[in-house]
Amino acid sequence: MSKKIIKFYADWCTPCKVIKPIFNELEKQYTDIIFESCNIETNQELSNKYEIKSVPYFIFLNNDKIVNELVGSDSISLKNKTKELNEK
Repeated sequence: MSKKIIKFYADWCTPCKVIKPIFNELEKQYTDIIFESCNIETNQELSNKYEIKSVPYFIFLNNDKIVNELVGSDSISLKNKTKELNEK
């Protein structure tokens, strides 16, 4: 069983910079979840695969299936969705 969160971001995106420390904090807290970051400008293949239209964008995967998504830098929603994924 594998759980993963992919954060899509861009270097120029201010909300992406704001949410980064929260994402890093969650990575330390939830050691059973794989946390990945994908720069949409340098990894267009993955961005296109998930049809990313806005950043920051988070995809929550359980056994390679999307179980949740989050658009924007809402730290409370990010924390809640990460907790939900951890409990699956």
